[in-house]
Amino acid sequence: MQDVHCQVLVIGGGAAAMRAAIAAHDAGATTLIVSKQTPGYSGNSVIARSGHSGPFGTPELDDSPELFVADTLHAGSYVNHQPMVRALATEACARIADLIAWGAPFLTRAGHIETQPSAGHQRPRGCYTVKNLDRGRSPSAPTGRPGSVIC
Repeated sequence: MQDVHCQVLVIGGGAAAMRAAIAAHDAGATTLIVSKQTPGYSGNSVIARSGHSGPFGTPELDDSPELFVADTLHAGSYVNHQPMVRALATEACARIADLIAWGAPFLTRAGHIETQPSAGHQRPRGCYTVKNLDRGRSPSAPTGRPGSVIC
């Protein structure tokens, strides 16, 4: 048996786990990911088919984090965790931009993220990767610095 030491232990291999591992690694922590399945291709992310939503707006329709919050609260019968809904509304576009910068192949049209209608939204906000499974850069070396291990 081998002892493995780390400063941050991430349990799970879905998109949220990958993002947490990247953030920990980028902050300089030695990071260990433990997942029952292939990291980046497991957890709820696979079930969701890599769909994301954000208040991107289109040339025809404006959008805003406020409208996104209103739609999400209404669709969730107002039992949503409101601070999380607000965080999603204000951070979604920037986090999706991070995924694109790391190489996630989102569908685009005329240089902009292609959005699709999605349930509960007044505006087209659903966006998808080309293969609906890609997660962006590998967490085993997200910045080229040593310190991340995948088990």
